[in-house]
Amino acid sequence: KRWHRQARQLAQDFKRLPEADQHRLRKQCKRLRYAMELYAPLLPKKPGTAHYLAQLKSALSDLGNWHDEVVAEAWFRQACHQDAKAWFGLGWLQGHRPTITRQVSKGLTPWRKLKAPW
Repeated sequence: KRWHRQARQLAQDFKRLPEADQHRLRKQCKRLRYAMELYAPLLPKKPGTAHYLAQLKSALSDLGNWHDEVVAEAWFRQACHQDAKAWFGLGWLQGHRPTITRQVSKGLTPWRKLKAPW
């Protein structure tokens, strides 16, 4: 319950969170997903459980895409010291950051609105 509550609070305003908290949300959601998959057979059979897990997986997919771009941006920032062409990739990623952040925020909304199945 605590993991769910913490993740929902972080997800409430993903766009305004510092990058470290955005990453913390991703890790929290992954932990929640793994725990749900592990303990699903022990949970009461409720109709919303599968839907909850599906929405969580979808949100994690968006968070994974966001994280990939954050890592790529750091890589390109380092590469700029050796290769001037890397500036193009860095600029594209920085310009795309608001778009991917909005996508993640939008993707988190359906999961965040769900009641936990336990």
